[in-house]
Amino acid sequence: MPELLKKVAALWLVALVITPFTAPFSTLMKLIGSVVRPDKLEQVKAALERLHVVGMMVAEVHDHWPQDHGTTVWKGHEYKLGFSTKMAIELVVHDDDVQDVVKVIINSARTGHVGDGFVSVVPIEHRYNIRNGERDVS
Repeated sequence: MPELLKKVAALWLVALVITPFTAPFSTLMKLIGSVVRPDKLEQVKAALERLHVVGMMVAEVHDHWPQDHGTTVWKGHEYKLGFSTKMAIELVVHDDDVQDVVKVIINSARTGHVGDGFVSVVPIEHRYNIRNGERDVS
């Protein structure tokens, strides 16, 4: 019997040591960042709303990738643009929702042409509510 108690105690000890490292990983959150064409923004937002993802940050950005960005005329002179106007979308989702959200963004933003944009996923360690300073569940 004492041998069995030692084994049980050892298993509990292992569980106590491992749990702090594994438990948070089951509820991790990710920051999904995407850059899409401005004319695709409403389609992406509508597709995300169908997934019940409504909280997001959207900003106009300038894309400086090495590609043809077109020209503009200013004061009678034609200039090559060194950038394209794009829309940046950022949202935070739980780990379980990442694949669905990424798939929806890609499918709704794709035109099949150069300059469609990209999606990136970054882990979020913590997220805090500014209003009350509380740490959101992550």
